[in-house]
Amino acid sequence: MLELRAEIDAGHPLTTATWERALRRELGEQGVADWRAMMAGGQPLPAIDAFGACFQRVQKPLRRYDLGFEPKVLTEQLRIIRGLEPGSAAASAGLQNGDEILQPVAQDNLQGDQDGVLTLQISRQGRSFAVSYKPRGESVLAWQWELKPGADPSASCALAGR
Repeated sequence: MLELRAEIDAGHPLTTATWERALRRELGEQGVADWRAMMAGGQPLPAIDAFGACFQRVQKPLRRYDLGFEPKVLTEQLRIIRGLEPGSAAASAGLQNGDEILQPVAQDNLQGDQDGVLTLQISRQGRSFAVSYKPRGESVLAWQWELKPGADPSASCALAGR
Protein backbone atom coordinates (compact mmCIF):
# COMPACT_ATOMS: atom_id res chain seq x y z
CA MET A 1 0.00 0.00 0.00
CA LEU A 2 2.88 2.37 0.71
CA GLU A 3 4.15 1.74 -2.80
CA LEU A 4 0.75 2.63 -4.27
CA ARG A 5 0.57 5.72 -2.05
CA ALA A 6 3.99 6.79 -3.38
CA GLU A 7 2.68 6.46 -6.95
CA ILE A 8 -0.25 8.74 -6.12
CA ASP A 9 2.01 11.24 -4.32
CA ALA A 10 4.28 11.33 -7.39
CA GLY A 11 1.28 12.35 -9.48
CA HIS A 12 1.01 9.04 -11.33
CA PRO A 13 -2.47 7.67 -11.97
CA LEU A 14 -3.40 4.58 -10.03
CA THR A 15 -4.38 2.14 -12.77
CA THR A 16 -5.11 -1.56 -13.03
CA ALA A 17 -1.61 -2.02 -14.41
CA THR A 18 -0.11 -0.28 -11.35
CA TRP A 19 -2.09 -2.55 -9.04
CA GLU A 20 -1.12 -5.67 -11.00
CA ARG A 21 2.58 -4.72 -10.88
CA ALA A 22 2.35 -4.44 -7.09
CA LEU A 23 0.50 -7.77 -6.84
CA ARG A 24 3.06 -9.45 -9.11
CA ARG A 25 5.97 -8.25 -6.94
CA GLU A 26 4.28 -9.48 -3.74
CA LEU A 27 2.44 -12.60 -4.89
CA GLY A 28 3.76 -13.51 -8.33
CA GLU A 29 1.77 -14.35 -11.45
CA GLN A 30 -0.61 -16.57 -9.46
CA GLY A 31 -1.59 -13.58 -7.30
CA VAL A 32 -2.42 -11.56 -10.42
CA ALA A 33 -4.37 -14.48 -11.90
CA ASP A 34 -6.31 -14.94 -8.64
CA TRP A 35 -7.15 -11.22 -8.51
CA ARG A 36 -8.32 -11.22 -12.13
CA ALA A 37 -10.51 -14.27 -11.47
CA MET A 38 -12.07 -12.57 -8.44
CA MET A 39 -12.75 -9.40 -10.42
CA ALA A 40 -14.49 -11.55 -13.05
CA GLY A 41 -16.86 -12.88 -10.40
CA GLY A 42 -14.92 -15.89 -9.14
CA GLN A 43 -15.04 -16.78 -5.47
CA PRO A 44 -11.70 -16.30 -3.70
CA LEU A 45 -10.69 -19.31 -1.63
CA PRO A 46 -7.94 -18.88 0.96
CA ALA A 47 -5.23 -21.54 1.10
CA ILE A 48 -6.07 -24.70 3.00
CA ASP A 49 -3.61 -23.66 5.75
CA ALA A 50 -4.62 -19.99 5.76
CA PHE A 51 -5.73 -20.14 9.40
CA GLY A 52 -2.80 -22.16 10.69
CA ALA A 53 -1.76 -25.79 10.99
CA CYS A 54 -4.47 -26.65 13.56
CA PHE A 55 -7.36 -25.90 11.22
CA GLN A 56 -8.77 -27.60 8.17
CA ARG A 57 -10.92 -26.30 5.35
CA VAL A 58 -14.15 -28.25 4.86
CA GLN A 59 -17.17 -27.74 2.67
CA LYS A 60 -20.55 -27.89 4.39
CA PRO A 61 -24.13 -27.18 3.39
CA LEU A 62 -25.26 -23.92 5.00
CA ARG A 63 -28.50 -22.03 4.59
CA ARG A 64 -28.12 -18.52 3.19
CA TYR A 65 -29.08 -15.58 5.39
CA ASP A 66 -32.38 -14.35 4.00
CA LEU A 67 -34.68 -11.88 5.75
CA GLY A 68 -37.53 -12.90 3.46
CA PHE A 69 -38.26 -9.28 2.52
CA GLU A 70 -36.42 -6.30 1.04
CA PRO A 71 -33.30 -5.84 3.28
CA LYS A 72 -33.20 -2.07 2.68
CA VAL A 73 -36.34 -1.80 4.86
CA LEU A 74 -34.15 -2.23 7.95
CA THR A 75 -32.05 0.84 7.12
CA GLU A 76 -34.96 3.22 6.68
CA GLN A 77 -36.37 5.59 9.26
CA LEU A 78 -39.86 4.13 8.83
CA ARG A 79 -39.33 0.37 8.51
CA ILE A 80 -42.30 -0.89 6.48
CA ILE A 81 -42.00 -4.45 5.17
CA ARG A 82 -42.17 -4.75 1.40
CA GLY A 83 -41.06 -7.34 -1.11
CA LEU A 84 -42.13 -10.21 1.15
CA GLU A 85 -41.04 -13.46 -0.50
CA PRO A 86 -43.86 -16.01 -0.66
CA GLY A 87 -42.79 -19.25 1.02
CA SER A 88 -39.95 -17.58 2.93
CA ALA A 89 -39.40 -18.12 6.65
CA ALA A 90 -40.64 -14.54 7.20
CA ALA A 91 -43.90 -15.22 5.35
CA SER A 92 -44.34 -18.55 7.15
CA ALA A 93 -43.87 -16.75 10.49
CA GLY A 94 -46.77 -14.45 9.61
CA LEU A 95 -45.10 -11.25 8.41
CA GLN A 96 -47.01 -9.28 5.79
CA ASN A 97 -46.18 -6.51 3.36
CA GLY A 98 -47.12 -3.26 5.08
CA ASP A 99 -46.15 -4.42 8.59
CA GLU A 100 -44.12 -1.81 10.45
CA ILE A 101 -40.99 -2.93 12.28
CA LEU A 102 -41.01 -0.85 15.46
CA GLN A 103 -37.40 -1.24 16.63
CA PRO A 104 -34.02 -1.27 14.89
CA VAL A 105 -32.66 -4.74 14.20
CA ALA A 106 -29.06 -5.83 14.81
CA GLN A 107 -28.06 -8.48 12.27
CA ASP A 108 -24.29 -8.79 12.65
CA ASN A 109 -24.21 -11.82 14.97
CA LEU A 110 -27.35 -13.31 13.47
CA GLN A 111 -25.98 -13.59 9.93
CA GLY A 112 -23.27 -16.06 10.97
CA ASP A 113 -25.49 -18.13 13.27
CA GLN A 114 -27.30 -20.87 11.36
CA ASP A 115 -29.66 -21.41 14.30
CA GLY A 116 -30.13 -17.73 15.17
CA VAL A 117 -33.67 -16.46 15.63
CA LEU A 118 -34.73 -12.98 14.54
CA THR A 119 -37.45 -11.37 16.64
CA LEU A 120 -39.19 -8.34 15.17
CA GLN A 121 -41.55 -6.05 17.05
CA ILE A 122 -44.36 -5.45 14.56
CA SER A 123 -47.23 -3.01 14.32
CA ARG A 124 -50.19 -3.99 12.13
CA GLN A 125 -53.57 -2.28 12.07
CA GLY A 126 -52.98 -0.60 15.45
CA ARG A 127 -51.86 -3.81 17.16
CA SER A 128 -48.26 -4.49 18.31
CA PHE A 129 -46.80 -7.97 18.61
CA ALA A 130 -43.57 -9.93 18.16
CA VAL A 131 -42.76 -12.25 15.27
CA SER A 132 -39.80 -14.64 15.56
CA TYR A 133 -38.25 -16.80 12.86
CA LYS A 134 -34.93 -18.11 11.54
CA PRO A 135 -33.98 -15.82 8.64
CA ARG A 136 -32.63 -18.52 6.35
CA GLY A 137 -33.22 -19.47 2.76
CA GLU A 138 -31.78 -22.01 0.37
CA SER A 139 -28.99 -24.40 1.34
CA VAL A 140 -25.66 -23.93 -0.45
CA LEU A 141 -22.22 -25.50 -0.12
CA ALA A 142 -19.85 -23.15 1.70
CA TRP A 143 -16.24 -23.36 2.89
CA GLN A 144 -15.62 -23.43 6.63
CA TRP A 145 -12.46 -23.75 8.70
CA GLU A 146 -12.65 -25.97 11.74
CA LEU A 147 -10.24 -27.29 14.31
CA LYS A 148 -8.56 -30.49 13.08
CA PRO A 149 -9.47 -33.59 15.09
CA GLY A 150 -6.98 -33.94 17.94
CA ALA A 151 -5.57 -30.42 17.51
CA ASP A 152 -4.82 -28.55 20.72
CA PRO A 153 -6.37 -25.05 20.50
CA SER A 154 -3.49 -23.60 22.53
CA ALA A 155 -0.91 -21.00 21.54
CA SER A 156 0.60 -23.52 19.12
CA CYS A 157 -2.47 -22.98 16.91
CA ALA A 158 -2.05 -19.21 16.82
CA LEU A 159 -1.50 -17.44 13.53
CA ALA A 160 2.00 -16.44 14.59
CA GLY A 161 3.95 -14.64 11.92
CA ARG A 162 0.97 -14.25 9.58
